[in-house]
Amino acid sequence: MVREIQEQTGLHKSTIYRYLRRYWQGGKVKNALLPHFYNCGDYGVDRKSGEAKRSRPRKFEDEPAGIIIDEETKQLLRSGIRLFYNNKFKAPLKVAYQKTLEKFFVSGCRQERKAVVPILPPPDKLPC
Repeated sequence: MVREIQEQTGLHKSTIYRYLRRYWQGGKVKNALLPHFYNCGDYGVDRKSGEAKRSRPRKFEDEPAGIIIDEETKQLLRSGIRLFYNNKFKAPLKVAYQKTLEKFFVSGCRQERKAVVPILPPPDKLPC
């Protein structure tokens, strides 16, 4: 059976055995094959921010990379979650993120008829 799967998929025999072992040890459920991200990094320790971003590189070069998340930015994002997401109204996460940007990362305001509209900086200057 392993040889048949090897011919169908083109995977190496050791890779197939590794998947089988993970499936068997994970309780014979398909979710056992999901990545084990809980094994990455040290528990409860945040990575230090430096000059380069810690996330994966963008797939396309023209996509905005965003800013490096330091302690101050992290506190602003946590405040936004507390204000707009973890309250009795419980806005959807996308709406809470947009409201957080409009409250803490705005670069100015403009008047549109009778409403004041916040002006956000370009996407490469926003946390993403």
